[in-house]
Amino acid sequence: MRQESVAQVELGQGHFVLGFIGLALCAGLGIGIAKIVTSLYAVQLAANEFEMGLIAAVQSLGILLIGLPIGLLVQRYGPKTMFVLGSFLAAVVYVTVPFYPAVWSLILATFLVGLCMPMRFVSLNTVYMQHLKSIGAARAGWFRGTHMMGFFLVGPLLAVSLVSAVGFSGAFWWIAGLFVLPILFAPLAFGAGPTEINQAERDEAFSLAVIAKQLVLLKQDQALRRTSL
Repeated sequence: MRQESVAQVELGQGHFVLGFIGLALCAGLGIGIAKIVTSLYAVQLAANEFEMGLIAAVQSLGILLIGLPIGLLVQRYGPKTMFVLGSFLAAVVYVTVPFYPAVWSLILATFLVGLCMPMRFVSLNTVYMQHLKSIGAARAGWFRGTHMMGFFLVGPLLAVSLVSAVGFSGAFWWIAGLFVLPILFAPLAFGAGPTEINQAERDEAFSLAVIAKQLVLLKQDQALRRTSL
């Protein structure tokens, strides 16, 4: 009986790792393709140097603004809900890009996608860190490695071919599809076990005061302060 129980646990861990690798690869692939296609589309729209710089910066600005609140929302509503919501909203934004062929519309869309990104990667990090103890520290780099492979290697390699094959309108539809695709892997990655969230923290009302309490940690935690600086 004990051996069967151990075997079931190991099988569940295996399903989680495979599902999570697929999820991370698809998530990174969509971002990697989108980054290159967006830059090429900006050139197509005759963006100047200032506008190109904005396109490169506004996504990070969106991530910066929403990163801290999303951590609290993941705590309250669960990582699966926030991941699915972020993926869906980013897909909707990318679908609309071809309908407004203007540089400033592209800048706005890039900023909005930046607001969606923390919903995805904060959720993924939360779940993977919670399962790391059971799956083993030797697999600690698998999540980041597969995500970066899609982001920095496979995605950029496919981006130019995708634009050549289907044009910019088609490419943005493909990108939207790649943001929806990870939702199919979500049950494998997010359903492998309960998240370790304190019920009192989950029920705490989301407010500016709660966000301010998180900022106090910068004053209290020297390591966090040094890393942030």
